[in-house]
Amino acid sequence: MPDEINDVPPYLFEVEITSFHPDPETVAHEVGALAELDEHLAGFAAEPLLAVLATRFYQDEDDEEPCDWGTFSLFLSEKRAWVHLMEGPCFRAVRPAEAGQADGPVRFWLDNGEWRDLPHRDTIPRDVGIEALRRWVLTGERLPDLEWREDGDAGEAASE
Repeated sequence: MPDEINDVPPYLFEVEITSFHPDPETVAHEVGALAELDEHLAGFAAEPLLAVLATRFYQDEDDEEPCDWGTFSLFLSEKRAWVHLMEGPCFRAVRPAEAGQADGPVRFWLDNGEWRDLPHRDTIPRDVGIEALRRWVLTGERLPDLEWREDGDAGEAASE
């Protein structure tokens, strides 16, 4: 993906970043360029637990109100990521080749303060999750290196 492509019109993104150390705190930004997203994320690079929600809005000159064109949810836990994309139907990003590489659940802290345990097979490497978010913001497309499965069972994952 070329980084020199920086503008993302006519879309505008509302990005909420929730960090959890020492206490949960959410900051919201309007983002109109990939460099702005990268700048906001850079401040949280060392955070082991992070929730990022990016909602894409479209507005042309005839619209009074912008239209919601989907939300990309990226939850980070140490070296793993959970991507939940709400774009009409909901999707989760997986890498089938990694499905059998680790046992046990990966624990994510959600932006609403709840914990969610997901099977390792439903998560992807942290850097790939961030790359998927960047691609979606830049092009509106899903990262083709991942398999995007309909996520009808997203609410079935174990929570505390």
